[in-house]
Amino acid sequence: MAELEAALREVAPEARLVDSSSSPAAEYRRWAVADPLFDHDDIEVLIGLQRPPYESEPPLVTFRSMAAQVKYIWPIQQAVTDFGAQRKRLKLVRQQLGWRLLGCDLLECFEE
Repeated sequence: MAELEAALREVAPEARLVDSSSSPAAEYRRWAVADPLFDHDDIEVLIGLQRPPYESEPPLVTFRSMAAQVKYIWPIQQAVTDFGAQRKRLKLVRQQLGWRLLGCDLLECFEE
């Protein structure tokens, strides 16, 4: 988690921790990141610490970014886009850590 937090601070230095919990099985963190179009985006991270004994893989990390609130264009009620800002932010964090997408061994998964 410390490595992930450091990578997030490099990508989004304004990120502030808003929720945190730990258990023997997992660690969870949620950060708020300022967004110029919206109030803020939330980044959530869950690290599963316990893997079955037959698996020698490192812990499974799942993370996502989502807008804290969605704005719509009236009258068609289409959500306003963030132009891929959330996707780019998480991609940069993943690149900082040298992680790859799970279950994706194709070259395209590393070029996204």
